[in-house]
Amino acid sequence: MRNEAHALNIGFVARMSRGRPWVRMKIAASLDGRTALANGQSQWITGPEARRDGHVWRARACAVLTGIGTVRDDDPQLNVREVETTRQPLKVVVDSRLQLPLSAKLLQSGKVLVAGAIEDQGWHRRLARPGRRGVGTPRTRGARWN
Repeated sequence: MRNEAHALNIGFVARMSRGRPWVRMKIAASLDGRTALANGQSQWITGPEARRDGHVWRARACAVLTGIGTVRDDDPQLNVREVETTRQPLKVVVDSRLQLPLSAKLLQSGKVLVAGAIEDQGWHRRLARPGRRGVGTPRTRGARWN
C-alpha cells in the first residue's frame, strides 16, 4: 500500500523530499532517433495504443511543455482527448522569440503559458485572453543555467 500511495502522490513527494517538481518526459521517436521524415515532414510514429497511453500520462500531469518548433511544425492541441478526464493540464510553450502564431490549435482552449526570452508588451497584449498568458525574461549574454 505504501508504494501505491507514493505513486499516486509522486509530484507532492518529489517537491517535499527534493524541493523540485516531478518531471516526466514523453518522446515519440523512431529506432534511428528521428521524429519526422528525412524531408522534415511530420508523421505519426506511434500507434493508437501508444498515443492513448500518452494521453493517460498527460491526464495525470499538471502541465505539458513543448517548444515552438513542435508548435510550428505540428500545430498540436496538447490536451487530453483519448481518455476521460476531469481537467486539462496547463499547456506551456517555450518560445524564446515569441513566434507563436495566434492561430495555433493549442490556444483554442484551456490554459496556456508562453515563456519567451524577450519582453514584447504588444505581443503579450495580443496573446492575452482568459487562460492565456505570456511571460518574458530578459536575455543575458553568456548566461549559464545551473
